[in-house]
Amino acid sequence: MAEKHVNYFALEKSCQKKGCPLCTIVSERSVRYIDNMLFEHVSDRGFRAKYRNAGGFCAAHSKSLDSFRDGLAVAILSYDILSHALPLLEKKQVPKYKGTCPACEETARIEREFLSFIAEDADAHFISFLLLLTDSVFLITKSSFQLQKKSPHG
Repeated sequence: MAEKHVNYFALEKSCQKKGCPLCTIVSERSVRYIDNMLFEHVSDRGFRAKYRNAGGFCAAHSKSLDSFRDGLAVAILSYDILSHALPLLEKKQVPKYKGTCPACEETARIEREFLSFIAEDADAHFISFLLLLTDSVFLITKSSFQLQKKSPHG
């Protein structure tokens, strides 16, 4: 029997929950990313630079911060953004941010990872199993195959 990819088991487990299995995985892992970031990366210079370059999290991810139990980490990150923005605001200049919300980037990465797995690595038997469980995966799977299917000859 061929080895199964870890994403196979994640999708199989998420099929036991209500809703689209892929959306469930993306949502759960996005929450986990923010939780881990608040706990482990708030003092990481690389993360802080990326966070500052983005102007913090987007509105949706910023709003979700009140559901986490790490007020100190949120305060540290907020102070970082404000300490860089206030001098500009005092000069009546609007801060311009070039980066993207780190949580949105992670969400997009998770989506790409699982869509690629479904389109390229999942066997036909597993995809049939997913199709029986939900219509939403059918739409994603069908579009993924159309996007990912490439001829070996160009």
